[in-house]
Amino acid sequence: YNQSLSGVYGEFGKGADATIFYIQTALEPDDLDKLTLISDIPGSNKWSVRDLFQRDVDNERVTKSLIPYFKNNNQLKFFNPLTLTIVPGSISTSNIVDAVPLIHTIDETIDDYHCLVLELPGIYKFSYVKDHPEMSHLEWDDTKVKIVAVDGQHRLSALKRLKQEIETTGEDVSGFSNWKIPAVVFSVRTEVEMEQEFRVLDVIRSIFKYINTSAQTPSITRQILLDDDSVLNICTQELLEYSHENDILEINDRA
Repeated sequence: YNQSLSGVYGEFGKGADATIFYIQTALEPDDLDKLTLISDIPGSNKWSVRDLFQRDVDNERVTKSLIPYFKNNNQLKFFNPLTLTIVPGSISTSNIVDAVPLIHTIDETIDDYHCLVLELPGIYKFSYVKDHPEMSHLEWDDTKVKIVAVDGQHRLSALKRLKQEIETTGEDVSGFSNWKIPAVVFSVRTEVEMEQEFRVLDVIRSIFKYINTSAQTPSITRQILLDDDSVLNICTQELLEYSHENDILEINDRA
């Protein structure tokens, strides 16, 4: 294995004789080089329509919204973890993860620690110290599989571009080099022979669909209350605040 990440191991979402397992981590800026956008995977443009779970990156949004937000020293920055997963490194190797793999948890001694290991030999390996999931590692061969964003590809694209810009100019006005970027990398396995075989990409597509269709956009009213960039919306907030202050006064004190 030529790539690795450390973090906290967990399992979640068991169903249909399969289990999602993951590592939650904090990425260093240099770790961004280990991550790939789905559009950058060779041959992904030839994937079946049903396998294309990601939409194209909106470069205008990245350029005009996300990068300025990351670079703005007058704003606090935070976002929910990037949701990442393991996919074929190219269309020619897609057969290695076509079906949800049968992976058993095995005991292994690593650096004198009693570890539990889940491995697709030669492709990727999750390991963690027994009873100490916070001591866990993910290793993989990036010539066979890539780590891509299921949720957060625009943030990932912006972070990669910001890193490249700082490396080119040498100007790190946002303190980016010290950031620890929250992320979760998941995969899926089965422990039994499945009656109905289904593919890893089907699982990824299902999770992408759930994440991106279950979230509700704030109402227009709520968006106005949350928007601190539009002068009109700020004036509306001030007017509502003044009105609210009047509402909570005792009747005899109201203007």
